[in-house]
Amino acid sequence: NNKGEKFDQYIDHEFFSSAIRKNSTINSLAEAIFVILLAGNVAYKLWKHTRIVSNSGDVEKGTAPLLRTDSTVHKLDPEEVFAPPSRVGLLAVLVGNGWHLLVWVFVMTLYFIDTNSLEYGPGGRLGIMVYGYAATSVVAGYTSAFYLKQQQSREGMESCKESWKITMIMTAILVPLITAIIVTIISVAAISMKNIGIMSTQVALRLLILWLCLAVPSIIVGTYLGRWNQTNCGNPISSFLALSIPPSKNLRSKWVSACIAACIGGILSLSVMLVELHYMMTSVWMYHWYKYLLVSWTDLAVLLLLVIITGSTSVVWTMMMLHTPDMSRSWQWNAFISSASTGGFLFLYSVYFFSRDLLVDGIFSTIHYFATMFLVSLGAALVCGAVAHYATCRFVEFLYSNIKAA
Repeated sequence: NNKGEKFDQYIDHEFFSSAIRKNSTINSLAEAIFVILLAGNVAYKLWKHTRIVSNSGDVEKGTAPLLRTDSTVHKLDPEEVFAPPSRVGLLAVLVGNGWHLLVWVFVMTLYFIDTNSLEYGPGGRLGIMVYGYAATSVVAGYTSAFYLKQQQSREGMESCKESWKITMIMTAILVPLITAIIVTIISVAAISMKNIGIMSTQVALRLLILWLCLAVPSIIVGTYLGRWNQTNCGNPISSFLALSIPPSKNLRSKWVSACIAACIGGILSLSVMLVELHYMMTSVWMYHWYKYLLVSWTDLAVLLLLVIITGSTSVVWTMMMLHTPDMSRSWQWNAFISSASTGGFLFLYSVYFFSRDLLVDGIFSTIHYFATMFLVSLGAALVCGAVAHYATCRFVEFLYSNIKAA
């Protein structure tokens, strides 16, 4: 309590107790319930129709019409649906880094839900976050390697030749490399404009050593654990029957359906965290650091709601996109991109925030702001895309498992 009272003078209590934050959390919860009910309604209708078909003799013919219709049906062959997507290695890298960032944010949020964490200050908290990112790197290696192994086991090594070693290297360097490029751009701008906001060579060397000695070994260990784990790595295609569903009358172009899914998925996910995002950006970019040093349970609740809404939205849109011809081979990429678009909308909001709320004077401050927000937006895109991809994969497997022949 004494430590909390020591820093109590830096906290704007009106800032934290604002009714807008509470109402926003309630609205996000209502939105999550609505999306969950919508996804559950879709899943229930599919389950109901597959049970009707399973009790009839249609299953033995190799097709299971989900909806009774006289129109021309669109057949979804499981060998085509469950075939590895194009550039499966790249998708594994993106999914792995997305899950890594999600676990990292979750762990750091739990760690800082404590008044005593105020004593670290902005610099100390940043150091803890860097160490936490390196320590949780095992998640990136495990998820990327497990997903790649799963896809290779389903289709066969001869038709899915992405090297797991190259995937591991790309997983290890993707986020650090992009971060290093952005920091370099900011540093060059600071040097050219004689600004003091530059990372020292000593700090950069420490970060490199930390990455080499902790993050890279963690990713290697995670990769071997992911390849060693054989859970759900078998070939389920032989036990699945084909689905026959009517083609959509509204979404006939795969590009149109993908763009609509990206827009709606990104907007829904951004709406969950919009108010908290505004508080965070106000705290950081208007130099009220100590206002947001006190992480509350509200932040954790918003994070969980974001995960729920992102996954549920992707399930609904995946079913709609499967009605569209020529989408059965690209549904995994579409599921990822439909929610990864959240990062793009977040960056657009940062542009709005910059033009409306910030009074920035100078080129360096502008470069620093947009470079940092680009990195944050990229992280949000990876997190939302990874969650949506996982939820969609589980839903499609659930869908086919319910028409499995007895």
